[in-house]
Amino acid sequence: MIRGALAPANKSAPPPGAKLILEDGSEYPQPAQVTFVDNSVDRNSGTVHVRAVLPNKEAQLLPGQFIRAKVEGIQLSNVVSVPRKAVMSGPQGTFVWIVGADSKAQMRPVQIGRGLGNNVIVTDGLQAGDRYIVEGVLKVFQPGTQVSAVSAEEAARKSQAEAQRKEAA
Repeated sequence: MIRGALAPANKSAPPPGAKLILEDGSEYPQPAQVTFVDNSVDRNSGTVHVRAVLPNKEAQLLPGQFIRAKVEGIQLSNVVSVPRKAVMSGPQGTFVWIVGADSKAQMRPVQIGRGLGNNVIVTDGLQAGDRYIVEGVLKVFQPGTQVSAVSAEEAARKSQAEAQRKEAA
């Protein structure tokens, strides 16, 4: 992913950057520019060596200092992001409950990737436009259960309206 953003074919796009998080949790004020990504993954830690260049005029960063980096400017293609609570695990592996065209629940096996805040990237098993169950997942006991799908926006409006009714009472 990162290597693709550094490839010569993508030179029209700005190169990926990185924000450094220092040991105390504060963010280093200058952004870094990613210039190199190693071609191997450390099997023990799952990490990849990346080189980023940034100004260090005040010598705030020292050799051997422990920091964390958030790489930015990378776009993932052909993946779907869903809320973590939509992803379930069972004897068959990881899955998501899908709402079929007949408004019945279907179990869909998925492969998950990295997390993004409250979401997780689904690398295989879902396609753009699939409707998945987030709320009331525990009420779905088996495939074929009749469900009434509501969009996230509609659910938020209903929740907000209910909260306002409770405040007024």
